[in-house]
Amino acid sequence: MTRRKDGAKSGTSTILPNCILTFTFLFLSFVHSGFLSYNSSFISMTDVRTSPLRADNTENITEIEWNNPELMLRHRRVRLSVAQIGWGFAVGALGSGLGLILVDRIRKHIRIYALTFLSGSVISATCLILPYMIANSFVAFTFLRLIRGIISGILPMTASKMLSKWVSDRNRKFWTIVFSTYVEMSPLIALTIAKFAGSARWPLIFYIHGGTALFLTIGWAVVVIFGKMPRLDQENDSETSLGGNKYVLHTGVNEESRVALPLWALLKNFQFWAVMAGSLGHTFGVQFSLTCSLLFYANALKYTPRECAGATLYPILLMLIVKIVTSCLFDDFPWPSKLNKIKIFNSMALFGCGGLFWAVTMRNPDGGAMDVGLLATAICCLGFYTGGCPKLVQTFGKADASTINHYTQVSGHFLTIISSFWVPYMGYGSSFEEWAIILRTFGTVLICCNCVFLFSNGKSLNGA
Repeated sequence: MTRRKDGAKSGTSTILPNCILTFTFLFLSFVHSGFLSYNSSFISMTDVRTSPLRADNTENITEIEWNNPELMLRHRRVRLSVAQIGWGFAVGALGSGLGLILVDRIRKHIRIYALTFLSGSVISATCLILPYMIANSFVAFTFLRLIRGIISGILPMTASKMLSKWVSDRNRKFWTIVFSTYVEMSPLIALTIAKFAGSARWPLIFYIHGGTALFLTIGWAVVVIFGKMPRLDQENDSETSLGGNKYVLHTGVNEESRVALPLWALLKNFQFWAVMAGSLGHTFGVQFSLTCSLLFYANALKYTPRECAGATLYPILLMLIVKIVTSCLFDDFPWPSKLNKIKIFNSMALFGCGGLFWAVTMRNPDGGAMDVGLLATAICCLGFYTGGCPKLVQTFGKADASTINHYTQVSGHFLTIISSFWVPYMGYGSSFEEWAIILRTFGTVLICCNCVFLFSNGKSLNGA
């Protein structure tokens, strides 16, 4: 009888965690794609060419008030100023940065399981009301966008913390895959929905996101209740505080809590600045891959919303494949040294992407396959980044790797805020010459960031 129980326990200890991790992957991917629904639907909600009202009124099209409250929501198209476009994108990044900073304080007042469920509920509920807010009240929309951004910064931290205290060493690799790939999977989901549902009825993009996120959030609650997951009390929960005075546990390895390395100690270490440069360069490239590329295809190449979504979708899919392959094969290369391998992969990502951004500007665009192919290849190169800067932090950051990641992530969000205003301002005229300046600037930043990263010397990031 005892043997049977042990066998059942062993099988359950492997199958049940894998099932829950798989569901967690879907939960995080779809909830985060709900946050990205504004980015993916932006072209559809602003392009009057996709309105059903345009097809019925070809003669007096210039007389139509596209955001008239008397029109059906799916017929309306939003007209935003340059400042409003910038605020729409920047507030989301601001919220994500605040979420990373405030997650410790919020978790002191709300239990981690309740916080995770609440995060999914807020994203799903706001998806359902966001189309109305966008069309009628920009101030209310901005507030909701900020709340959604905070949730997007909190959710992965809480879910990661919760599962890292529970999964065994057998599931550790799967755990790492879940929390390293859902960020790339979420824009794939958002763009796929935008491609097939947002050509004429842009509110449908939000409704699909909201309904799916709500379904998975309810499923998450069922998993927590019946999945035999441990109940974390306040004392144990605070032992792995995120970004505060305790050691952040991102690797899932149960270690004793320790005081995090002070920021001033990191600032005196050039190795930290090399990591910061590599991370910010990657953040700059990723922002272009989702948000800026949609605007580029719509404004500079005059693509339809469906074409914009498709042209943005496939490069991100290829980037995810490159990232997975790089992660799997990195340790299989016997040469050169680990530090040199890290520099090579990081250079393939940032030099490759930055150089191809410049290459896009060196030809007269015709909207054909070559224009999309060059930009798609540039975005695919970012997949090699997983073998670059993150490996350096993991290898030389040791116990302080999570603290370093926290600082780089927060810095990346605030860099995104700046570019969210700058890109719409520079590309407002919708000419290729203006977008060429943007592409060259992005390319130059990526190349310069990698040049700084190449000076990393392989010494310990914590100065020990």
